[in-house]
Amino acid sequence: MKTESNIPMWDLSSVFGGFSAPEYKNMYGKLGSNTEKLNSLLDERLKAVPDEDSFTEDLEAIIKLYNETGSILEELFSYAYCKYSTDTSDPEAISEMNKIEAAEVGINSYQVKLKNYLASAEPLVRESIENSTYLAQFKFFF
Repeated sequence: MKTESNIPMWDLSSVFGGFSAPEYKNMYGKLGSNTEKLNSLLDERLKAVPDEDSFTEDLEAIIKLYNETGSILEELFSYAYCKYSTDTSDPEAISEMNKIEAAEVGINSYQVKLKNYLASAEPLVRESIENSTYLAQFKFFF
């Protein structure tokens, strides 16, 4: 028997119209495609000798995609968690949180690859940081 609750509910319609909304589905799809792109891009880079001429440009593109993917993950999970926190028995919210957490496994994979890539080309990484205003903002990571 379900009882009505007087618990205030957040209006999250400005974020997504629900888990079945096209915006949500598109963003979830982008999370998957970005993860695949990063994994394959880093696989390619780890197999080859770093190209000094294009290293900075490649690293900028990788870091931008990495940050975009992390932002997507955080937005999707935050939305799902907000929905869940107001009704912890909502099977749709629980399912979405589980799907997002499962997608995070692929993200952990490319994080390891990124660290290996950066370690394999440390002198080029340091040079790129010095020569790129975009990468300079991440200097404290290296």
